[in-house]
Amino acid sequence: FDQPKAEPASENLSVDELKRLQEEAEKLVTEKKLAETAEIEYQKLLSELLDGVAKANTPAEVNAHTRYTKPWSEQQRKPLLDAIHKRLQELAPAVAEIKMPPSLMVQIQNAKDLTELDCLEIEVSTRHVDIQSKLMGYVKQRRFELENQADGVGQ
Repeated sequence: FDQPKAEPASENLSVDELKRLQEEAEKLVTEKKLAETAEIEYQKLLSELLDGVAKANTPAEVNAHTRYTKPWSEQQRKPLLDAIHKRLQELAPAVAEIKMPPSLMVQIQNAKDLTELDCLEIEVSTRHVDIQSKLMGYVKQRRFELENQADGVGQ
């Protein structure tokens, strides 16, 4: 069956219309190049940030990497945020292991022998005057317990 033959488009377009189309095409090409450049820069920065997160030693160092992503979309941030979450979980046990020693009162109550208690008694004297009498009460109580424990074993 016969299809109507389309006339060449150039015959139907004016010179002004051709100029406008050419400008639009050039604009689209420029925008595409800019988008490609932006994507390359994004991938490069993402790679650097992921590497930095992997090498970070503290939670503060890990979280600092988010400041470089403020203009990013949520979708662009997702790989970095996933890496940050993973690294923070890896660091959590290390941070949890750094614990404060027990308070002086607890150390006194748990003293294993009189020698350890004597050392703690010396430390009591370095504390504030207002708390010394209370701590010395714990020292005397523990000394009594340890001495009676020793007497009970000797009998």
